[in-house]
Amino acid sequence: MLAKDMKKILLFVISIITCFSCTKSVKVHPVTESLMASDMMQISYDSTITVIDHEKAVILPFEDFNARIKDIQYIPFFSREPIGGVDRLIIFDKYVIVLDAFKSESIFIFDLSGKLINVIHSKGGGPKEYHALFDICIDRRDSLIVLDDRLAPFKLFFTLEGQFVKKIRSIPCSYFEIFNDKIIGLLGFGQSYSREIHENYLIGVSINDSILYKGFPYYPLQVQAVNYRGLQYNYKDELLFKPNLSDTVYQFLNDSTLFVKYVVNQKKSVWEKRDENLSSTEYHSLVKESHYTFLTPPILETEKFLAYRISHGLFNNATNRVQVAEMIFWYEKDKKQSFSYTMENLKSFPYIPNHVPQPIAIWGNYFVGLTFPYEIDMMRETIQKHGVIINEKLNRIIMAEKNEDLEFILVLYELQ
Repeated sequence: MLAKDMKKILLFVISIITCFSCTKSVKVHPVTESLMASDMMQISYDSTITVIDHEKAVILPFEDFNARIKDIQYIPFFSREPIGGVDRLIIFDKYVIVLDAFKSESIFIFDLSGKLINVIHSKGGGPKEYHALFDICIDRRDSLIVLDDRLAPFKLFFTLEGQFVKKIRSIPCSYFEIFNDKIIGLLGFGQSYSREIHENYLIGVSINDSILYKGFPYYPLQVQAVNYRGLQYNYKDELLFKPNLSDTVYQFLNDSTLFVKYVVNQKKSVWEKRDENLSSTEYHSLVKESHYTFLTPPILETEKFLAYRISHGLFNNATNRVQVAEMIFWYEKDKKQSFSYTMENLKSFPYIPNHVPQPIAIWGNYFVGLTFPYEIDMMRETIQKHGVIINEKLNRIIMAEKNEDLEFILVLYELQ
C-alpha cells in the first residue's frame, strides 16, 4: 500500500513539473494536477503548440477577402415541414443533417442538392422516441446519426436515412461527440452531485451510462458561464476541444489523452480572470466596459485555415449601449496571420460579388454558412431598390418567384 501511494505521489509531482515547464509562455487550461487518480484524463506535451497572436489580426476590405475565395457554391434547401431554427448542422457523406431542437423538435435530413429526404420527429415516451432534443452528432464508425435526449438519460441512434436503430442509456450532458466507441460529453457544474468546485469536471468519457474518465476541473470563472459547444471534428476527422472561456484548443489523441494544439493570445482575455467566481453582471462588465475579449466556438479547422470567433464589447448606436458581440477570424497557418473582413466602404458597390455568411461547420476544406429567408428578403429588396448586382447564381435563387418552401441557402466556400 505504501509503495502504491508513493507511486501516485511521484506521478503527481512529475505532472506538475511538466505542466509548469511547458506552459511558461502560453495560457493553457491545466488538467494534470489530477493525475493522481487513475480515471483522470491526461495532457501530452509531445506536439508543437501553435500560438496565435490575435492582436496582429488584420481587417480586410471585402474586395480583398473576396479575392481569397477559391470556390463558392450556393444551394437552396426546401422543406415541406418548416424548420423553426438551426441549432446544429452537419454535412456527412452525401447528407446534410439539421437539428431544430426547440421549435419543431425535429431532425431534418437532406441530400447535398437541397432535397429533403426525411424528418425525424419521434417525440414521446416510447422505446424509439425522445422526450426533448438538445444536440446531435455522427457515429463515424457505423455512419449513424446520434440524438441526445435532454430530459432523459438516453442516446438514440438512426441511420443516415432516418431509420431507428437503437436506444441506449447514457450520461446526461450538454453537448457530445462519439469518439471511437466512447461518448465524450460536456458536463454541467453540479452534475457530479457536488457543489464543491474541485469535484466538478468539464468532460466525461463514457460507455453507455458508465463514466470511464473525467477531465478539466472547473475554474471559478466557468461555474456561472453558459456552456458552448466546445467539441468539433476537423477536416481530418480529428476531434478538437475548447474548454468554456479558455484560450486553448486541444486535440484528442485517444479516449483519455489530449494535446495542446492552439492557443489564441488576446491583449485582455477573460481567461485571465479564471480564478474569480464572477457574477453574470461582473462578467458582462468585463467585456462591455473594460474591453476584455474571449474565444468562442465553433473552432473550425480546414487544411490551411482555422476559423475562430472573438466575443467583445460593441457600442450599438441605435440603443446607445454597449452589447456583447462576436467577430469571425480566419487564421492562415502558413503565413501565421489572422484576418477578417468588413463590408464598410464597399468600393465595388453596387456590385457585390459574393455573399459570405459566418461559418457554422466545415465540409472537407469548405467552410459552411447559412442564409435565411429574412436575409434573402432583405437582399431582394436591396437588389430591386438600388440596382445591386450580386453573384449570378445567388441572384437567381433570391429572385425566384416560388420560394414558399425555401428554408435556407447553404453557402460552401473555400479560401486560398
